[in-house]
Amino acid sequence: MDTAEISAAGSCKVEAWFSSSTDRDAIAAVNPDCVVDLSRPVEIGVQLARGRSDGEYNSTATPKVKTNLVPSAIGKLGVAVAVGATYDLSAQDTTAVFANLPTTLRLSNNARVNLSAGWLRDRAFGSDYGTYGAGVDLRTSDNVWTLTGEMFGQAVAPAPPGANQPRYQLGVRYRPVDPFSVDLIYDRNLIGEGRNWLTVSTIVRFR
Repeated sequence: MDTAEISAAGSCKVEAWFSSSTDRDAIAAVNPDCVVDLSRPVEIGVQLARGRSDGEYNSTATPKVKTNLVPSAIGKLGVAVAVGATYDLSAQDTTAVFANLPTTLRLSNNARVNLSAGWLRDRAFGSDYGTYGAGVDLRTSDNVWTLTGEMFGQAVAPAPPGANQPRYQLGVRYRPVDPFSVDLIYDRNLIGEGRNWLTVSTIVRFR
């Protein structure tokens, strides 16, 4: 899930991941983004994803813009705002638009809590959803290892079966050098279908 923190202007990263479920559903994605100076640091990126669910494939592009409103510090809540949209490349239509407020509270140099609340407009069904998330990051002092637990979801009324069930993730990150990290993540109910998933993710950072 998102945090309130943004890197310095001129920083870029490319995140790529592959998720697979026990029922052979899968998602592969790549998400490049950079921070630019538009009188304040603004993170601009796009997630490109290809998924398979119940034997059917779809491709999406999700551009997103995020900026920090209140910097975080130990004992001080940081706040950001993020907006974006999802374009279905297969159907050639914008299927969703969203906005959320990620917040981060640093408990120490090695622990932080992330909370978020937002809104999602599902254009395919003409519905508005509330979205939420909560997570905890615990890292070693050398920043080589990080343990992350997250819960996130959406509030839909009326809700199709499983739509309002929370999603869960528990992962470990190994960052042997500052520009590179790799994550191994267990996911539960990742896309609202009640299945178990395993995700492998990498991040490459550069300026």
